[in-house]
Amino acid sequence: MQISYQAKYQTTIKAPLEKVWDTLSNPEMVRQYFFGSNKETILGSR
Repeated sequence: MQISYQAKYQTTIKAPLEKVWDTLSNPEMVRQYFFGSNKETILGSR
């Protein structure tokens, strides 16, 4: 049996949109802010 887990949350960030997008889309920044995590992006997903 395969179990899938998905977590979602919403937050407000007081920063310019460009900086937020760079932080969320740049793998190096993701590792820095998300404690060494890797992020996989699936185009077209919500």
